[in-house]
Amino acid sequence: MKKIILLLTAIVTVLMAPSSAMAYDLEVDGIYYYVTPDGRAYVTYKDANFNSYSGDVVIPAHFTHESKTYTVLGISEFAFDRCENLTSVSIPSTVTVIENGVFYHCPKLTRVLIPSSVTTVGNYAFAYCTSLQSSSIPNSVTVLGFSAFEGCTSLTNVTLSNSLEVIEELTFSGCSNLKKVTIPASVKTIEYQAFEYCTSLENVTMSNGVTAIENSAFSHCEKLKQVTLPNTVTAIGTETFAYCPNLKNVTLSSSLEVIGQGSFRESGMESITIPNSVTDIDQLAFFSCPNLKVVTVGDGVKEIGEYAFYMCNEMTTLTLGNHLETIHHNAFKGCSKLASLNIPNSVTTIENDAFGYCHGLRSVVIGNGLETISEHLFHECDNLTSLVIGNHVKAINSYAFYSCSSLSTVNIPNSVETIGACAFAQCYGLTKLSIGSGVKSIDYGTFSADWQLKSLTCHAVTPPAFGVNDNWSNFSTNVYEQATLYVPEESISAYGKADTWKSFLTIEAIPSHIPGDVNGDNDVTIADINVVINAILSNTYDEMYDVNGDKDVNIADVNAIINIILK
Repeated sequence: MKKIILLLTAIVTVLMAPSSAMAYDLEVDGIYYYVTPDGRAYVTYKDANFNSYSGDVVIPAHFTHESKTYTVLGISEFAFDRCENLTSVSIPSTVTVIENGVFYHCPKLTRVLIPSSVTTVGNYAFAYCTSLQSSSIPNSVTVLGFSAFEGCTSLTNVTLSNSLEVIEELTFSGCSNLKKVTIPASVKTIEYQAFEYCTSLENVTMSNGVTAIENSAFSHCEKLKQVTLPNTVTAIGTETFAYCPNLKNVTLSSSLEVIGQGSFRESGMESITIPNSVTDIDQLAFFSCPNLKVVTVGDGVKEIGEYAFYMCNEMTTLTLGNHLETIHHNAFKGCSKLASLNIPNSVTTIENDAFGYCHGLRSVVIGNGLETISEHLFHECDNLTSLVIGNHVKAINSYAFYSCSSLSTVNIPNSVETIGACAFAQCYGLTKLSIGSGVKSIDYGTFSADWQLKSLTCHAVTPPAFGVNDNWSNFSTNVYEQATLYVPEESISAYGKADTWKSFLTIEAIPSHIPGDVNGDNDVTIADINVVINAILSNTYDEMYDVNGDKDVNIADVNAIINIILK
């Protein structure tokens, strides 16, 4: 908005002044001034055509005109605007203000020495001076206006005043040859797009003092390699470090509270540790970071936004904090090398598709805080072999585990009441299935194309009702023939009459419980050991996991199962 206002102001200034009208009061030795009755003088332009100066210009501290002496105190707005052949300017120590747009678009300007008398450098002061190679802002300067050096494509070195509190928006945007910058301790805020498109910037040093880095401040800094945020930083804005493909190492502030939308999207970091101070990881924060392998989420984080880690294809390790409550949709979708997932008990909401297409995922433990497994949550996690569903889950929604083709055993806990359409469809490797006693309804196609299913145990006394859809079968035809359906003994007759269930050729009573058979597949194997280990890791208690009967689930129960197997 500021940028638009300034441009409009410049346009209006030009339109209001006739091309022949003079914008100055005096001309002395080729320099134009407007003056005040008390002897103050300000360098200005000749007329509204601008382009008033060329070559090397030396501004005097004082000059005399008609026996009156004037002191030069400032350079007024647009004084050297679009001076196409201006090469250098010497500013006297009497000048305190360089106003807006003073050297705007001077393409041959290579050198301007700003004296220590100057306190303010205005907006667009040096913007698009494409030959300017270096600049030293003296410590006297307290205000450096927005876009002050925007588009200075030859600028390689800049020294900032240690009196600045704000680096304003777009100040160095598009300085494509700037290689390094040191932010002084006085700076509290780096405003939006301040260093955007500094495509050669490799090193940024920030001192303690910076508290906020705003939107896109360092986005598209293609050569930026490392960032350490001082512990005073509490907020990172939208796309602050986005599109920085060589940004390998990032250390976040221990005081950071919010990671803004798309803050590091499509950047190059290899690992990230979210400090405990952070409460919110906003949407798209680490979207499609192609080299990100290890993610550790601190215990303070309560929300992970939608698409936050979407398509981080190299991610292998994810550790979630123990106070996390919500994972929004598509947050980790397409993290194809993620190997294991332990969802803590604190998590109460995981939205649709949060872990869809995580093709490398082999082990999932869902904690006891979650009540609903949302639609498409683990869609096409086709290498998933180990699944523990928390004992507070009430609903498994449509397509939740669709095409998890490596699942061989599924144990649905007694807490589950509804199973949505196609929830376990096309789980081609599924051979053993146990459905808890609380299930009341199973929608259409839930176990369609699970061709290898051989053992199905349903603990519900009343046969759950199946949904009907002409395009989906509830079980493959061969399953009715090859699988044994185990149900409560008193319910055999009811299952033999109920739609879908009555199609099973073999319906038998659930065998007496086999000690150590914690997954309900009527056998004691290494699979039962894995179930108990996952329960221990997720702090999940269920009576069926308490093999030794000590009212706890711990390593002693693992040893008990091992002893049963060995016997």
